[in-house]
Amino acid sequence: MKILYALLILIAIPLIVAAALPKTFSLSVETVINVPKPTAREYIKLIKNQETYSVRIMKDPNIKLVYSGIDGTEWFTASRSSDDQSVWVWAQEITKIVDWDSYEVELRFEKPMKNTNYATTTLEALDISQTKVTSSFRGESARPFNLLTYCFLPMVRKDMEQNLANLKKNLETK
Repeated sequence: MKILYALLILIAIPLIVAAALPKTFSLSVETVINVPKPTAREYIKLIKNQETYSVRIMKDPNIKLVYSGIDGTEWFTASRSSDDQSVWVWAQEITKIVDWDSYEVELRFEKPMKNTNYATTTLEALDISQTKVTSSFRGESARPFNLLTYCFLPMVRKDMEQNLANLKKNLETK
């Protein structure tokens, strides 16, 4: 009987935690890049350039990337698949561009879990030679899967920070 109670408690605790957590989430990271905004914009607006700074893409030299549309325009889509479980399978589509001061992509994840989220990249000229780049990620997960999402968020934040560090290095050493 004690084992049954212990099992019920082990099941109930995560469900209670999931019920207490919000279903929506958002993350935001930023960096200052020592290049003029037009230089940053021309590089960042091309999704194909993520091959040179996205940690998930660079993790697998055999990644399969498929592009559709005109890069740097709305509705351009990039899909990726990999046999490496840590790379994730997903597609991203540019859904909104605001004068290239900001653009939004819809992220359609297939693995490790199926979900649709959104990422926004914003550029702000700090002066003639510096650009602040902000990367934001947001979405929603149904309960109890929101608990898993909150477990993944520290890893996602770390990836976002590394992506911006890689982007900064690429642009400043060009």
